[in-house]
Amino acid sequence: LNDTQLGGTISAGSEAGPLDIPVGSRTLSVRAADGTTELASSRETFAADTEYTVVVGGTASNLLVTVLGDAIPTPAAGQSFVRFVNAN
Repeated sequence: LNDTQLGGTISAGSEAGPLDIPVGSRTLSVRAADGTTELASSRETFAADTEYTVVVGGTASNLLVTVLGDAIPTPAAGQSFVRFVNAN
């Protein structure tokens, strides 16, 4: 995020937990394990008090960063909310 590593190393097929980031326009970069080679990036604007999901998909040579604004509904009593993402 704006040249600051957040969330540690995230391997292909894995996920990171929630992260707090500052509001405003930010650049999200996906880098190779060497930490310097940029594989994909996206400039996004993040609003206050809003949740987002970031999905990275594609092939190693053609990654795409997609940011989804979350509107997570409150589940009914005794139920859970589950999101499925097919990022193939």
